[in-house]
This record gives sequence, structure tokens and C-alpha cells, in this order.
Amino acid sequence: ASKESEETQRYVGNLNGIEIKLTYYYKGDIVLRQISEHKLLYKTLKANNKEEAQKMLSQVGEAYQGMPGLTERIDYYDSYATEYVDIDFTQAKISDLCKLPGSSIDNCSAYYLSMIRSQKLLEESGYHRIN
Repeated sequence: ASKESEETQRYVGNLNGIEIKLTYYYKGDIVLRQISEHKLLYKTLKANNKEEAQKMLSQVGEAYQGMPGLTERIDYYDSYATEYVDIDFTQAKISDLCKLPGSSIDNCSAYYLSMIRSQKLLEESGYHRIN
């Protein structure tokens, strides 16, 4: 039996003025890990400065804390912030991830995240594959 090797797909998109980069690590159709990077311009968030943005975004970050398989951090700059979300699907439960703000998971009872389905949803949402 041949052992499938891990593969990677990267996508970029823009959702309501937020630049998004997604990296999927998968074997066959099973997504093992997803790393997302969101560039949030303060003017898009309607925040006047870094402090206002921190107040707004810290509430979102709280929802991510303490969830198995998920790490989230935000780096703040002069006119934008970058949020990094790393999900290890071998540790995280899809039913838990579904409850997060901004979750794009469309089947909350699935046992695994399908790469084929993710790819289709990304392309329908205007994302472009970059590798």
C-alpha cells in the first residue's frame, strides 16, 4: 500500500477589504492543518488607530483562546493588523470550530475537512490558488 504524502495548497483572496492568505496542508482529501493570515486595515475596521483596533480585535481573539488545536495571534502595525490563525485538524474538532466567529465551515457534523470541498468553496468565493 502506498502512503500518501502531505501536500500543500495556497490561496489568496479579499473579503470586504481584508486581504486573506490561506495555506492548506493535506493528505488525499483530508485537510490536516490550515494556516490563515488576515491583513486588517484599520480604516476597513473603522478604527482610527492601533488602540481602537486592539479593543475591537481582542474580543474576537478571546473566542479562540483555549480551543484544542487552534492558535491565534495578532500583530499590530501603524495602519493595519495581521491576524494569524493556525488550526491543527488532528487536534481540533470541527463541531467546535463551527462556533467560532467568521467560521467558513459548511458542514459542522463532518469528521474531517475535505480539501476538494474547501477548494470548490474557495474558488466560488473568489479566492485564487497561488501555487
